[in-house]
Amino acid sequence: MSSYDMKKIVLLSRKSFLAKIQTHIAKIEINKIIKNFIDIHYSSSVGDKDLSAKAWEQHGFGIFTNSLSKKLVLKEADVVVHSYKDLPVKNLNKTSFVCLKRDDPRDIILIKRSSLNKKKLVIGTSSPRRKYYLKKLKEFLPYQELKSIQIRGNVPSRLEKVLNSSKEDGLFIAKAAIDRILKYGKKIDKKEYKNFRLNFEKFEKVILPISEFPSAAAQGCIALEFRN
Repeated sequence: MSSYDMKKIVLLSRKSFLAKIQTHIAKIEINKIIKNFIDIHYSSSVGDKDLSAKAWEQHGFGIFTNSLSKKLVLKEADVVVHSYKDLPVKNLNKTSFVCLKRDDPRDIILIKRSSLNKKKLVIGTSSPRRKYYLKKLKEFLPYQELKSIQIRGNVPSRLEKVLNSSKEDGLFIAKAAIDRILKYGKKIDKKEYKNFRLNFEKFEKVILPISEFPSAAAQGCIALEFRN
């Protein structure tokens, strides 16, 4: 990359708050190598448009990445910023990617402070792996039962859904997502960040040890996809 003489690099990512933060991180890292002008574009993925519980079944893996990768192949962008864990294992786009240094790969459970004294909790997650872990978590947390409920949307909207719901008590999420919002969110959108912090403080946080609860492959890693 450092040997290229480019006037402009077009970075493409999703429109969500976290995606914009990850693009900001990617921009910082690219600028360490090339001091070119970076133009950032945002686009909605299939997964952003379809928030139904069965979106994965209908559209298949890559619902957050495929539509953006197609824009890359069509030369509408030079680099696409992805969460590495969202990329399909089988690449049909004739593209490659590099990864930034991996952040904390652990999971975190957020429990509403108003639900702490309950005996049974309902935790929001759309991950089959995390649903399975909820059964194991009974050994470590003082609750008789931990049930899962399907939840979709970006990180701030999921926090709001749980806080505004009488059925949901918490959220199961990647710690790296929380860390990035806390570190860079204010620079990207002050209003969104303030709202996130206000909601975040209404939860008790439980970080899960990687030895007992292994994370998803590539969780916590940002991938930069480019044309071959």
